[in-house]
Parts: sequence; structure tokens; C-alpha cells
Amino acid sequence: MPNKLKMLSFKDRLIRLYLKEKKGYHELAVALTNGNLSYPTVVYLTSKFEMLAPVVGYYPAAPFLTVAKYFGDDIYKDMTWKDYEASQSK
Repeated sequence: MPNKLKMLSFKDRLIRLYLKEKKGYHELAVALTNGNLSYPTVVYLTSKFEMLAPVVGYYPAAPFLTVAKYFGDDIYKDMTWKDYEASQSK
């Protein structure tokens, strides 16, 4: 099957989806993961779609919620991850 090329628009940019048979990659995924297309990866963004951090790897529920709270509650604005993580261990 030949390569297929599809596009979408994101923040006034055309983003390409490259497919070859059942596999492929998307330019948006490459940009948001800084080129590290690992599975799974969760990318945290601001409400204006500015990248905060890609977090690579599987996390069980409790550690995942700790990371999600750090970004979701805007704690990252006032505290480093290292300090936040240390405060959660107490």
C-alpha cells in the first residue's frame, strides 16, 4: 500500500499525518514529544496549547494523579517538580 498523506490544521499551521500501511506518525506528536515517540506519553499543555512537559512511560493511578495534579492545578507555576514530589512523600 502506498504512503498516504493527510493533514489537519492546528493553531493556524498545517500538520501532516504520515501513514504507511497500518503504522505511521503525526507531525504534532513529533513536536509535542520533542521527537521522542515513545508509548505511552502524556503531554501536558496550558489552556492556550503551550507545551508544559511530555511525560514518558506508564504510571500507575496514584503517581499519574500526582503528576496530573501538578500540571492541572498549576502548581508548576510556583514550585519545581522536585520540590513538589518531595512534598508529596511526606
